[in-house]
Amino acid sequence: KFSSNTPFGTKPFNNIIATKDPSAQRKLILAAHYDSKYFEEFDFIGATDSAVPCAIILDVAKSLNKYFDERLDRLKSGYYDDKDNGFILNDLPTLQLIFFDGEEAFKSWTSTDSLYGSRHLAEKWGATFVVPDEAKEFQGAASRSKSILSQIDAFILLDLLGTKEVSMFNTHPETQYIWDRIANVELRLWEENLLSSIQSQKFLASGEQYGYFISGWTPYSYSKVDDDHRPFRDKGVPCVHVIPQPFPKVWHTIHDNEDAIEIDVVSDYCLIFRTF
Repeated sequence: KFSSNTPFGTKPFNNIIATKDPSAQRKLILAAHYDSKYFEEFDFIGATDSAVPCAIILDVAKSLNKYFDERLDRLKSGYYDDKDNGFILNDLPTLQLIFFDGEEAFKSWTSTDSLYGSRHLAEKWGATFVVPDEAKEFQGAASRSKSILSQIDAFILLDLLGTKEVSMFNTHPETQYIWDRIANVELRLWEENLLSSIQSQKFLASGEQYGYFISGWTPYSYSKVDDDHRPFRDKGVPCVHVIPQPFPKVWHTIHDNEDAIEIDVVSDYCLIFRTF
């Protein structure tokens, strides 16, 4: 929890963070914002912006939680011994979920009227240093102090998801390898006939591998969108921004509600991110 100055005075904010294994030295982050934009003219629901991204993340956690536990039990029985001081287990990444408050601008999008939650957390974690891991020291790794941000293997931000007939393009070349892994997961699921008929028709109609996640570098890749990942990327965190381009037609309108959501598309996203 924190407070920040806004065009409407000082307001309280609350980021929500859930970590499967808080003691883990490495983290894979799935993130979205849970606030809805303020409009004087109408009550904005924000189904794509960003209820569906939050739902996808919660689905991943609920669906995989028991499998994370089973995997850890198997690894403990097979790898934990005195020879390496438990290094393999201590170096396993964990899943961390972040739901940001205050992504939306209260008035007009500026560097100070937007991204309240992510700016605060990136600054806080960048200034919070962790004790070097003894297991890594045992392996000869550098033992100098590093911030919490150094523990993040990947920061994957979801936004504006849930409508049909959209595509997403990687806009950060340094994490192309992560983006391509997600795209390959989608392709594998399609080849196994596990994705919806909507997405199968999209693959077939194009005559090529053309799904939600477009591999490679495209003209859209040069169109970077300011969002909650940016404060972290500015501090060197590997970030992937999952957002349609162009934006859905219902973006920031009264029509961004349940009627705009295609449930089969949401199910596809859930399956893709569970598998990833």
